[in-house]
Amino acid sequence: MGKILIIDDDEEILHSLNYLLTSNGFIVETERRWQNIHRRIDLFDPDLILLDVSLGGEDGRNISRQIKSGVFTKNIQVILLSANHNASRNLPDSLADDFIKKPFEPKELIEKIQSHFSDKEVKN
Repeated sequence: MGKILIIDDDEEILHSLNYLLTSNGFIVETERRWQNIHRRIDLFDPDLILLDVSLGGEDGRNISRQIKSGVFTKNIQVILLSANHNASRNLPDSLADDFIKKPFEPKELIEKIQSHFSDKEVKN
């Protein structure tokens, strides 16, 4: 399948997502500290990033905007995650490709991620 970088400051969510995605055939790396995101992107070269909106000191929507504005990172799919359902209102400003509200159904999450990989394959 594809490579997914998960960025969330909640260790339980990182473990749960890591298990769910790897058991569905994805290659996964996780990161708790938003300060390490750009280095992790450079080293891992993900196809898709699952990015929490609330990262303790930084807003994931700002990080998404930086990623999607970068020359070398603009084609990485970014899906924002948040327990704050109102966070999806600013999706266009964040330049993110999608939004998933927490808590999420595992099947729904996998289907949404797979659709982004299918879309990417069609575009290439």
